[in-house]
Amino acid sequence: MTRGNHGPGGLRLAEVLAAAGLDEPAQACFYLVFLDVVLGRAHREVHGDPATPERNAGIFEAARASSAAPTLKALVPHLRAVTADEVFDAEFDMLVGAIHAARRQ
Repeated sequence: MTRGNHGPGGLRLAEVLAAAGLDEPAQACFYLVFLDVVLGRAHREVHGDPATPERNAGIFEAARASSAAPTLKALVPHLRAVTADEVFDAEFDMLVGAIHAARRQ
C-alpha cells in the first residue's frame, strides 16, 4: 500500500487506459482518479478507515438536528445501512462508466 501508485501494477495502469482508447488528457485524469478511488480506498481500509457509520457520525448528527435538511434527515437510517463494499462498488462503477463515456466522446 505504500507504493501502489508507483509499483508495477500502478505503472501498468497507464498502458491499460491507453489501450482503452482514451486520449492522453483523459488517460492522465483517469489514472489519478483510479489511484484516488481504488488505491485510496484500499489504503483507508488497511488503516482502519472504511466508510463506516462512525466516520459519518457528524453528517448523521447534523441531519438529525437540522430542519433545513428534511430529505437528508429521512435518509439517515439508509445511510447507516450502506456498507463500505457498496460504496466501493458504486465508486468503481462510476469510474468505469466515466471512462466509457470519455471513450465515446
